[in-house]
This record gives sequence, structure tokens and C-alpha cells, in this order.
Amino acid sequence: SWYEFATEILKNKNVEVAPVDSSAYPAKAYRPRHSIMSLKKAEDTGFKIIDWQTALNKFMEII
Repeated sequence: SWYEFATEILKNKNVEVAPVDSSAYPAKAYRPRHSIMSLKKAEDTGFKIIDWQTALNKFMEII
């Protein structure tokens, strides 16, 4: 979730992250309740996919 993502990014900062329900920010476009990107085709090619936490940590080291 975006909440988990923000929490991970700010875990070493003195900041409180609070979850917010999407109903608090109505959008004009329809958003599916549960949409997940499939990585199966990439995995089938042998491409190694790292989890988002590892990718984020690598990115944070760079910046």
C-alpha cells in the first residue's frame, strides 16, 4: 500500500505517517479495488525481480 511505502521511506526520520482511506480523496477516474501487476512474464524470461523494499533501499543509498 502507499501507506507501507511512505512508512518505509520515512522510517529513519522523525515523522509520523498515518494511513488515509482513499474515500477522503475522491477521484474522477474509476480505480479498481484490487489491482496487482503480474510479473510472471518477466520471471518466465529468467529476469530476477527484487522486492520493492530492497529496490527502495538501493535507491535511498544512491540519493
